[in-house]
Amino acid sequence: MLNDSMSCQQVFLDLSEKDVKHVRPIFQELETLKIKIESADSKEMIDSLKFAQKNLITKLYTDSAVAKTPAVLDFLGTIIEADCKFLIFAHHQPLIDAIEQYLVKKKVKCIRIDGQTPVTTRQTLVTDFQNKDDIKAAVRQCLRQDQPTFRGASVKPPYSKELMCQCASAVRYASSCNLRF
Repeated sequence: MLNDSMSCQQVFLDLSEKDVKHVRPIFQELETLKIKIESADSKEMIDSLKFAQKNLITKLYTDSAVAKTPAVLDFLGTIIEADCKFLIFAHHQPLIDAIEQYLVKKKVKCIRIDGQTPVTTRQTLVTDFQNKDDIKAAVRQCLRQDQPTFRGASVKPPYSKELMCQCASAVRYASSCNLRF
């Protein structure tokens, strides 16, 4: 939970037409499948179409991470210039990887907590983020059930499942950054 002196915002970024160009056809295919499912006359056909629909949704999930990456990294450049501690949430593993690589390239010291981070080291990473001034960023995967607590940090994540699910690829930062988008 955030205390009264904290501010946590979800940032929505505009994606360029170039970045979303390869995602648009997937939406069109999904619409076509929806119509075909509604007009299908056999259970076998419906099952087959629903299977294809699930595959397209999975592809959309993966491809949307690629589409978001340039805008997220551009926004991170702005936050890095503000020289504040910040916490980044993302669902997609490729986006988490890109964010971490970008921070390393920009020489921003960070911690990363995702599904691959051993449970035994998570709280140590959080403590390092809280207590070491040179660690400016914490990169977090949204979907983890066993999140460590960021008490005392200048930036804290939400802890309800509903909020965690809403933070898809959002960038959250402390009010001290004075960045409002």
